[in-house]
Amino acid sequence: MTTRGGRSRGHAVHVVDTRDGTPASLETVNALARLRLVAQRLGIEMRVVTDSEALPQLILLVGLEDVLICLGDLPVETARETELLEQVGVEEVVDMDDPSA
Repeated sequence: MTTRGGRSRGHAVHVVDTRDGTPASLETVNALARLRLVAQRLGIEMRVVTDSEALPQLILLVGLEDVLICLGDLPVETARETELLEQVGVEEVVDMDDPSA
């Protein structure tokens, strides 16, 4: 895993490159999440560059797809599709007092 800094539209950006054979593992995701937290505290944007199909899928699996933004060919579709008869943009609410819920 290599890192480099730069600027984009006046904002500091830190790029983490995992194309050097960094394994797609929970340890890697943990390290990336910790780096992202430090970068956020310093006001720096962070992006992950990967050529792995497994790393974005693992990031999605642990629910960090909005936190760890991957660049490159992403094989994972993160947008949710609407169900049949479901209205777009309407969130479902569960009434806990309803016995059928």
